[in-house]
Amino acid sequence: MRHKRLISLLVIALAGFGLYSQDSPLPAATQVTAQATLHDAVVWTADAALHLTDTAAQKLGLCAVKPAAEKALTTKPTAASTTETPVEDAIKNITLAPTYTYSFEAGTPTRVRTTFEAAIAVYNQTGIVTLKPGISTVFANHITFGTYAKPTPDSSSTIELGEGGPAVVYSRLTHHGVNHAKAAFNTAYQLSVKESVALHEIGHALGLAHSNSLTSVMYPMDQGRITLSAGDLATLKLIYARK
Repeated sequence: MRHKRLISLLVIALAGFGLYSQDSPLPAATQVTAQATLHDAVVWTADAALHLTDTAAQKLGLCAVKPAAEKALTTKPTAASTTETPVEDAIKNITLAPTYTYSFEAGTPTRVRTTFEAAIAVYNQTGIVTLKPGISTVFANHITFGTYAKPTPDSSSTIELGEGGPAVVYSRLTHHGVNHAKAAFNTAYQLSVKESVALHEIGHALGLAHSNSLTSVMYPMDQGRITLSAGDLATLKLIYARK
C-alpha cells in the first residue's frame, strides 16, 4: 500500500513458467501419490512447481498462473466508483478451498505479528474463509506473513506500505488449485504497520484485487478502514463458494 495518501503496490508472489528450473520430472512415485490423493485434481504449491519442467507439468495437467504484476497507482481512481471488488486475475475461474494455514517468517517483529493477527480475525469472522496457524504443506492453501524494507525514491510522491498476492498452481483438467500466498509490511516506514494495511494485503493474498470503492479495504489508497465492505464480502463468497 502506498501513501500520499497511501497507495498499494501489489507485488504478486507467483510460480511462473520461467521458474521451472530443473530438467528432471517428478519421480513416478510422487506423481502416483499426488494423483491418488487428489483424484486427478492434481494441485501443487509454488515450491513444488519450481521443480517441474514445462513438459513434466503438462504431463500432470498442471498450470502455474502467471499474470503480469500490477503497477502502482499514482493518482486516485476515477470518481465514477463501483461497490464491486474485483477478483485477482491469478485466481479467476479457479476453485480454491476456503481454509488456509498461515505462518510468519523467522524474525518477524511482535508488532507485525499482532497487527496481521488482528486482520486475520476480521477475515475469520466473515465465516467465508478460515485462516489458522500451521505449517505449509504441498496440497493446502497457505499464507506466509513477513516484512521487507524498501525505501521510496525521493522523487516519488507516494510511499509503499506493503505488498501481497496469490501464488496459485492448479489442474487444467479440474481447475482446482492451491494458493501459497504472501503478505508483508514495508518496515522502511513504521506507519505501514497498521490493521488497515494488513487487511488490504491479506485481501490480495486471498484473491481480492484493487477496488475503486472508497468503502472497500481494497481501495488502492489507505483509508484506515478496518471493516470489510459489502463488495469485499461478496467477492470473497464468489471466490470461495465455487464447487
